[in-house]
Amino acid sequence: MNRVPRWVGCAAFLALVWATGAAAFDAEYYEIPAGMSFSVQANPSDDLYGLLFEDATWLRDTPLRGQLFFGAMHQAAGDAWYSLIGMTFRLMPHLPVAPFAGAGASYNYLLSGEEDFEVNPEEDRDEGDSAPDSFWGGHAEAGLHFAFAGGAQFIELYARQTWNLEQDDRDFWLAGLSYGQGF
Repeated sequence: MNRVPRWVGCAAFLALVWATGAAAFDAEYYEIPAGMSFSVQANPSDDLYGLLFEDATWLRDTPLRGQLFFGAMHQAAGDAWYSLIGMTFRLMPHLPVAPFAGAGASYNYLLSGEEDFEVNPEEDRDEGDSAPDSFWGGHAEAGLHFAFAGGAQFIELYARQTWNLEQDDRDFWLAGLSYGQGF
């Protein structure tokens, strides 16, 4: 019995989808732009500060909002500067004052930091501290979204916990203030 290779069946299915027009995905039918924002983040107890630029999109007729972000962060431990890019998914009602909760992930690329990170007994570091390095991070956040000017502008106050997925001793929290323009 001769069997047809799997790639032939897959190619036939893709040709059928293309021929019927199902490949003509119309994002505007499913998505609503939610606006762009600028965020300042800080954790004074760990001497950690960051700036984010964010672009958000609502899924139509749902409380689900996706938010792409990129930015920079400075962490005093190891004098490390990071460039970061990531995505957060939030549950947030469409109200002028709305609580939200979300989770996401990011890649944090080490731009500069201590080359020879050693534990100095005179500094306030634990012996198990690791040197700064690029890392994947998972995060959870919660806060309040305040819309004004008819929803065209907004301010957000939030807290975010980030887990370094590669170095357990480098987990951190941030408090943030965000200002944005809605569409």
